[in-house]
Amino acid sequence: MILQDIKRKFRLVDADEDWKDYRQLLTGMVIDAGGGDKIKTVTVIGAGYCNDIDIISLCRNYKAVTLFDCDIEALTKVKNITSKVGFRIRRSKKDKTHSGIPYRYR
Repeated sequence: MILQDIKRKFRLVDADEDWKDYRQLLTGMVIDAGGGDKIKTVTVIGAGYCNDIDIISLCRNYKAVTLFDCDIEALTKVKNITSKVGFRIRRSKKDKTHSGIPYRYR
């Protein structure tokens, strides 16, 4: 309940547009750090709704993208967005701690 109340209180209505430049800059930095080879993987800890990164661009530029977050609702939304553009998504079976919900994109 507390997490839901906090999320409702602090949700930014226009976050997608307001943070567009920052998201592009940060995503570019992550892609550049990969060196351009699509054989690499990247992990995003605290991914949430992926408002800070362009998840589609990461999926296009990395062989595998793993997202961790304790917010199942947020990761489910990201999963639905990425599946619409053809990325195969699976929930990791390795998470036994319940400290995060890892999703891997290929």
